[in-house]
Amino acid sequence: MASRGGGDEAYVIGLCNRVLGEQALTQHRFDWRVLARDSDEDRVTDAFRAWLLTEGWTPIEPTDRWTDLEAVRGEERLICEAKGRTSEKGIDATSPTGVPAHVRALLRIDVTR
Repeated sequence: MASRGGGDEAYVIGLCNRVLGEQALTQHRFDWRVLARDSDEDRVTDAFRAWLLTEGWTPIEPTDRWTDLEAVRGEERLICEAKGRTSEKGIDATSPTGVPAHVRALLRIDVTR
């Protein structure tokens, strides 16, 4: 049995080391900068991927280079195009629906309710 001499944390880590047969890296620090994303589109894709996982989807390698995210769930396949903020006129996709403003107007989609 692991010793409790170093407190609860040391005790639990000692138990894990024995069960796993490996030595833990105690008080290890991660370089969180590796998680920083370069663009809004990357952040949107990451958030959507996380949501898909909670809904039972399995992200897979996209079948073409233009697809931002692809996922499968059973027989279903989802091919996704992500959009972040943009300054390009006419392709505003920062709305709650992700549908460009001019398309929402044509389809009479009201997102103010």
